[in-house]
Amino acid sequence: MEDRESAIGSAAALIGSIALRIIVTAVMVLCIFVAVRYCYRFGHDIFYQEPAEKPPGTDFSLTVSEGDTLTDVAAELKKMGVIENEKAFRIQGILYKTHIYPGEYVLNTSMTTKELHEKINLSEEEYESKAAQMTAAADEGVSGGSDLVDEAQARAAAGEGIRVETDANPGGGQ
Repeated sequence: MEDRESAIGSAAALIGSIALRIIVTAVMVLCIFVAVRYCYRFGHDIFYQEPAEKPPGTDFSLTVSEGDTLTDVAAELKKMGVIENEKAFRIQGILYKTHIYPGEYVLNTSMTTKELHEKINLSEEEYESKAAQMTAAADEGVSGGSDLVDEAQARAAAGEGIRVETDANPGGGQ
């Protein structure tokens, strides 16, 4: 009788051990599946740019304030529904060497994330040159020509009382 109980106990322990191994293996497979799926989606978000809308899309204005970072811009674009993944946008900013400078940018919902980065990215020299031109024009009370700034920058400058003339706004405005 004792041998029979011992055999039943051994069989139960063996079945329990096998069941535990199956459960642990299933959990590991599930974790690996979820991790691979997340990594694939994240890589897809970084390297496959899909616009929020099909062309022609909708123009919108993005204002970057002094001290804003790429994280702030990504959060604002996410809030506007233009991008889906803020972290992927920030990593793209590192890959594309995006430098964020204050100003108002006119963007479109049909732009890919790469196009968004290209539009908001200025080299430090470009930014300093445009800022110096606008400051000089303001100090001298002279209207800047359309070759100095684009229309979005002209609207931003007009908001600060700087008279700027563009092709779309002959004669300037305040």
